[in-house]
Amino acid sequence: MVIVCERDSRWTPELQRQNESGLIRIRRCTAISEIEGVLTPTIDAVVVLALDEALADGLRFLDRMRQRSNNMPVVVVGSEATESLEWVVRESGAKAFVSDTTTGPQLARICQQLLQSSRDGNHTTQLKSRAE
Repeated sequence: MVIVCERDSRWTPELQRQNESGLIRIRRCTAISEIEGVLTPTIDAVVVLALDEALADGLRFLDRMRQRSNNMPVVVVGSEATESLEWVVRESGAKAFVSDTTTGPQLARICQQLLQSSRDGNHTTQLKSRAE
């Protein structure tokens, strides 16, 4: 499952288009507080977090996710205004930081890689740079 937290519906429909097979469930949350209600210890998921929505809340969420035993991967989508915070975001636990200029196929590929890595039991995978 990919859980997308965004106020405006940009990434959810894009990821749904990239998931034509329907093998990965895409769910949208409009607030960070909704995400943890969706998560269960047995769920394989990647969280896509639009950082500009609520910067402080986003960093607190990343810290809580890092402390969870299953260490669910989080991909943070930032803008030019938040690019300088990439290292803070990664130190807070994000597995990837991508620019909001990233394409749908690129974001889908990152999510698939992190889901596969999580299923394989490799919870330490970090993707190197934006839009890889």
